[in-house]
Amino acid sequence: MKPDLILTTEYNEEIYPLLSQIVHVVAQFKDVVLNWKEGFTFIAEVLGKKEKATQALNHYYQRIEELKYH
Repeated sequence: MKPDLILTTEYNEEIYPLLSQIVHVVAQFKDVVLNWKEGFTFIAEVLGKKEKATQALNHYYQRIEELKYH
């Protein structure tokens, strides 16, 4: 495998140095499962896709509003 980036929810002193020799590692972003919107936005920023993420979230909120009245 040749990843472009490794995302991990925790910093691990034993594994991080090994992973960082392979590729860039982004660690310690928590609450991705509990706060998926924050995690989604954070990952989009890391990947340089903030504008696309904003569009996706706007579409998500718009769709929720549409479904409320059906």
